Amino acid sequence: DKSLYEQIVPDPEKLIHTACFDVARWLFICPDEMDALQTIDYTVEDRDGISAKGGQAPRINIFFSATYLQSCKDKGMTDAQLLDEVKGVLYHEVTHGYQFSPQGAGEYKPGDDFYGFIEGMADYVRYVSGYLTTNDRAQGGHWNDGYKTSGFFIDWLHSKDVNFLNKFNHSAKTISPWSWEAATQGIVGKSVQTLWNEYQDDMKTGKIAEIDEKLAKMRNGEEVDFGGGEDNGGGTSFVDITNIECTISTNTEVKIPERESVDNLIDNNPGSKFLAFTNATWAQFSFNYSSVLTKYTLTSGNDAPERDPKNWSLKASNDGTTWVEIDKRTGESFADRKVTNEYSFENATAYKMYKFEFENTSGDIFQLAEVELFATVGSDVNVGDASLVDITNDNPIVTHQTEEFKFQDWGLPENAYDNDPSTPFFNMNDHTWFAFETQKKYNVTKLAITATRNILDIEYVFTPDEFVLLGSNDGTTWTEIHSVANTGIVSFEERKEFKFENPNFYKFHKLTMSAVIEEGTNKRIMIGELELYGTPE
Repeated sequence: DKSLYEQIVPDPEKLIHTACFDVARWLFICPDEMDALQTIDYTVEDRDGISAKGGQAPRINIFFSATYLQSCKDKGMTDAQLLDEVKGVLYHEVTHGYQFSPQGAGEYKPGDDFYGFIEGMADYVRYVSGYLTTNDRAQGGHWNDGYKTSGFFIDWLHSKDVNFLNKFNHSAKTISPWSWEAATQGIVGKSVQTLWNEYQDDMKTGKIAEIDEKLAKMRNGEEVDFGGGEDNGGGTSFVDITNIECTISTNTEVKIPERESVDNLIDNNPGSKFLAFTNATWAQFSFNYSSVLTKYTLTSGNDAPERDPKNWSLKASNDGTTWVEIDKRTGESFADRKVTNEYSFENATAYKMYKFEFENTSGDIFQLAEVELFATVGSDVNVGDASLVDITNDNPIVTHQTEEFKFQDWGLPENAYDNDPSTPFFNMNDHTWFAFETQKKYNVTKLAITATRNILDIEYVFTPDEFVLLGSNDGTTWTEIHSVANTGIVSFEERKEFKFENPNFYKFHKLTMSAVIEEGTNKRIMIGELELYGTPE
């Protein structure tokens, strides 16, 4: 009988959407890290048990027991308490939908690493979302008991690394076979047994209360110091920017086997590797945003230690032409195969491009399994750009200038927003406009214009010189968001971004553009691609 559920949860779709958003924010720093869920089949059924999740992203199913809910009411729970129970269970199950699955970690049974990871993480998210309390925590047990026992241990581990959950989840993709031991050694640098013993001691001595208070402040974004002289980040989190819209390239003049391309360096799989038939090569990492890099890791390949990098220089740039050396290492080595070495250095400048120049000193083949670039998350890092959505991809209703509008068959208006900068928009006029009506309201804070390739064998790049971006919620009354008097786009195929502050959300966005045409020259505007980036309301 689902009537009690309908009474307690009048808008289940809204509740599920809220749970998905909240859970994803606990597990991930940036959306690009996720295996996104597209569909959840959610049912309320008369059956034993409480709830369970089935399937894998992008489509999962969750059942919730109406029988269980009625039993909670029969025990005297109020409607508010019943709603919290529904929410807590839902947050737990949605976590199963988003979390990664560790490989080679045993079976789904108490005592196995797999079980402790899966059920512990889900109850950790339930706790920090407000649907468990420290009254549910107890001494004793084992880190692989799952649920509350493992969940509260995961919470405590944030006193060792404030970004523990994110790294713990990603370790399921980077460690194979996976184990708690390998994960804690990689993240914290200590064995899981040592950490578990310390956790139990903190509960016995009452120190856990002080840690709970600091963890709560940490989750609210405050700077905290957990003491002990350990490197727990002091409230500073790091993000591996190779997981966020990273473009990687290398020397194409040397032979590289097809299955051992440079892309393997950022696939989060130490079992694959980059190999080049040379003793000196380079790997460049390019981004659409700037970040302050202060740490990186290199993982050795699966064999042939003589191919490991011995010496290297890490350089940084914002234009791809002028490079600054920010770190240099000589005489380095790796203890074994598939071993990750971490390197930290001082740097306070944000860059868009990073480049390793590697060499080994024994042999004529170079190999490396993995590279991670860690930037600090904070005011100096613009990784927030990675969370912006190009609203031209949200199936908008698009209108454009029709008066004085002339174009060739190959220069149709839709080419301006088709995600293909090689297809040109062409208007034989010196001014034009586009308006985008989206299904959601967006707070747009970035715009990008890409010039066309030189399709007419001409000298001039006829991208707009000026533009004004307007916002509206009715399509009639418009408010200026941002304007630029000189875009400065001077080269064919050049892409330029314009960032700005905007406190408002709009359903309609209109971009008016004009080009300064020399007298006697045919009027025209040509665009390879328009992109408007914002966050949905």
